[in-house]
Amino acid sequence: MLNKNSYLTGALAALIFPAIACGAAYYFRYTAEVMNRPALPYLLAVALNLLAMRFIFRYGYDKSGKAMMATTFIVLIAVFIIKGHLR
Repeated sequence: MLNKNSYLTGALAALIFPAIACGAAYYFRYTAEVMNRPALPYLLAVALNLLAMRFIFRYGYDKSGKAMMATTFIVLIAVFIIKGHLR
């Protein structure tokens, strides 16, 4: 069903770290000092996605890497739009 080198696999893999960051930001929104910078967990998630993308391209999964890159930048733009309008 999910091929290692497919666009769907890359897009789903790219959503893992932002989902974890969203959960962590929600869980620690009042207790952690880092939450004074609301976009920091999402930027960390994007950095981890870019690191994972490097290894995906290294192993020759071009379709998955391209989908991961597109999804990562869409999430990055969405975070900055959402966080910019909340202030």
